[in-house]
Amino acid sequence: MRQWVDSRRLLAVAVGLSMALAGTIAVHPASADTDPPAGTPATMTADALPTWQINGVVWSAVTVGDTVYATGNFSKARPPGTNEGDAAEVGRGNLVAINIRTGALITSFNHTLNAQGLRVAATPDGSRVFVGGEFTTVDGRPRNHVAAFNTATGALDPNFAPDVSGVVKAIAATNTTVYLGGNFFSIVDPVHPDSRTRLAAVTIATGAPLAWAPTANDGEVTAMALSPDASRVIVGGKFQVLNGAPKVGVGAVNATTGASAPWSSTPTPKKSGSSWSYPTEFTVYGNVLYASDEGNGGHWFDGRWAANVMTGDLVWLDNCYGASYGIFPRADVVYSVGHAHDCTSLGAFPETSPQTWQRAIAETTAATGTDKGAPSNNSSYSGQATPSLLQWFPLVSLGTFTGQNQGAWTITGDDDYVVLGGEFPKVNGAKQQGLVRFTTRAKAANKIGPVSVPAAPVVTALPAGRVSVRWQSSWDRDNSRLRYEVLRDDGTTPIGSVSGDSAFWSLPALGFVDEGLAAGTSHTYKIRATDVHGNKVTTAASTAAVAQGGTLSSYAAGVLNDGAANYWRLGEADGTTSYDWAGGNHLTTGGGVSRNVSGAVSADLDKASGFNGTSTGTAGSGLAQTPTDFTLEAWVKTNTVRGGKIIGLGDKASGLSTSNDRHLYLTNNGKIVFGVYPGAVRTLQSPNSYNNNAWHHVVGTLSAGSGMKLYVDGALVGSDPATTSSRPYTGYWRIGGDNLSGWPSSPLSSYLSGSIDDAAVYPTALSAAKVAHHHGVGAGTVTPNRLPTAAFTSSCAFLDCTLNAAGSADTDGTIASYAWDF
Repeated sequence: MRQWVDSRRLLAVAVGLSMALAGTIAVHPASADTDPPAGTPATMTADALPTWQINGVVWSAVTVGDTVYATGNFSKARPPGTNEGDAAEVGRGNLVAINIRTGALITSFNHTLNAQGLRVAATPDGSRVFVGGEFTTVDGRPRNHVAAFNTATGALDPNFAPDVSGVVKAIAATNTTVYLGGNFFSIVDPVHPDSRTRLAAVTIATGAPLAWAPTANDGEVTAMALSPDASRVIVGGKFQVLNGAPKVGVGAVNATTGASAPWSSTPTPKKSGSSWSYPTEFTVYGNVLYASDEGNGGHWFDGRWAANVMTGDLVWLDNCYGASYGIFPRADVVYSVGHAHDCTSLGAFPETSPQTWQRAIAETTAATGTDKGAPSNNSSYSGQATPSLLQWFPLVSLGTFTGQNQGAWTITGDDDYVVLGGEFPKVNGAKQQGLVRFTTRAKAANKIGPVSVPAAPVVTALPAGRVSVRWQSSWDRDNSRLRYEVLRDDGTTPIGSVSGDSAFWSLPALGFVDEGLAAGTSHTYKIRATDVHGNKVTTAASTAAVAQGGTLSSYAAGVLNDGAANYWRLGEADGTTSYDWAGGNHLTTGGGVSRNVSGAVSADLDKASGFNGTSTGTAGSGLAQTPTDFTLEAWVKTNTVRGGKIIGLGDKASGLSTSNDRHLYLTNNGKIVFGVYPGAVRTLQSPNSYNNNAWHHVVGTLSAGSGMKLYVDGALVGSDPATTSSRPYTGYWRIGGDNLSGWPSSPLSSYLSGSIDDAAVYPTALSAAKVAHHHGVGAGTVTPNRLPTAAFTSSCAFLDCTLNAAGSADTDGTIASYAWDF
């Protein structure tokens, strides 16, 4: 048990369950952690469900009831997990139907298109399914580029046979009318041909052409959708002119007359030479149109966007680069397929070298922030609203059938399932060609666990019977938060655990400090990474660490007992590492950091570190988890008139960061500044100067409940209750220097010339009383409280336990509350 705690608190520790009550408590079996956290919508799992496969490519799919209708370019269908030529393989000519709940082939739906299908859509009542494409016959019967099927019987509709002159790539339907788009210029009625320019409408009853004839003047139509009241048809494609007027890529027309209707946003940028963007899929959900775009040309828009279907007003647009081919919104999540490779726009994964791709992703349907990247070429938008990327990254393998080296081309589903169609040969490393299903956590086996086994932890023996255990995060395809259990020696029961968020592009360093070890004993450690469903991977064992003797000072014990997530004492005698006594995220120090400098804390033999005021005089941690509520704490001594960074978070471990937040720095005249960046600069500055070559205790706190506060030498010197958040990003803790350009009262130097001691980061905002207490103990003006003695009795019957802590005592105070940690 750590040494310095408020004498009014009691810590009782057991293994197994966790809850907090006072006095006597009854303990019951606990459920798994909530995943995702409150306020974040849950996605489908990344578990690939067994689904009948095809031997080519699926271009489009639609769900009607329990049936998924898929069209493309293929000739066979076969059971899940089998190879081509399997004995159970059956013929299917570019059209197939499967059961969305079982993945089984629907044998009663068996038709052959004589060329590939490119789009499939259904009526709102689900009675008809329409297929468009390059074909001219269905089951040997003439059907020029479009056909209808009765979903109740599975039969080809004998009365629906429009004669469309060219390829159909887009379809939208009411219960009486079918709207067609593509690259055609006439549609034949029973008497004579009528000219059309890539858009037409026919009746469902007979397939007879209607007078509706808007024009996509200079480019093919690739996507169509209807407003919920069927009054508007939203048209998307490669055109730059619609109905004779400039309208780039997307516009609205009246569903009865074909006349242009209002559409306010311009998500698709105007064509320039051989570079352009165009919508690939429209899906209406509620009153919002969700769209995916493909871009041709470097840095050309190929993300996703959402707009009000009745007005065209933009809801959000993401510049997550990598062509997008299909989009499917459901509840609070919108799923899409393509090959995303740079999601800087969403504050997520950046471009890598060599490039890596995510061929299926999920985002929030609602806007949650603003664009964090540069606009795409010719874009109308910069800093516009964006959604959030969610943790859903099934591994969809690259296919070769089309020669375009893609994975999934389309996505559909219902409330409980999503279905991907494409040319992929595998999903999550297992055979699954062209079609695959995913479902909710409640219905899945939930067997997709942590993706990688972290390297063996790095261990460091610290004084006072402590061993620092440090490792890099793993990540999981459908869980952002993992639990890391620390195993000592050959034990299988964890001695402790740490939870952390991670993703494939963000793998923070994590740590745990084992304490209370007998001096001279040798220990090894393993880390077991576990997701919320119990899937786990375990590292190899660390090298051995031999525990040291000694005791902690009252100040150091107090920092640890008050919950520091990171604590750099900066008292090492030599070397380029400053150890993290709380979390294992050690600092790497530059050549301009001197050791064995006289320390700040009274009655503490631990030393401090000196920083020379240049780019070599700084220290940086590994990638860190970034708290929302937090406290920054340090002791600083300087007589500089050039200012400099004391401690803060940056996006680089060394050199000058381009993004900074959560920091304390000095101005040229020695005033202390505490700053955060929740979308705009917010700072507090001390009224007095502190560059008098004496030690000063500086603390910045932020919480959602009380805002920003700045303390110097135990006293509150500034507050801002309106600033309750900071920038949400992962970064590196920097001590002694980092970029301060653009911050208020920016000093001449970003690097501090002076001494720093006992720097700490807490995942909570310390109270004013605790800040004052820390300063008093460090300055030698306050005597630390002695620890209370924790004691309890227990009585258990089966899985119910009653615990009573009445036997606990405090020799220099009274126990006011009890905190139980099981």
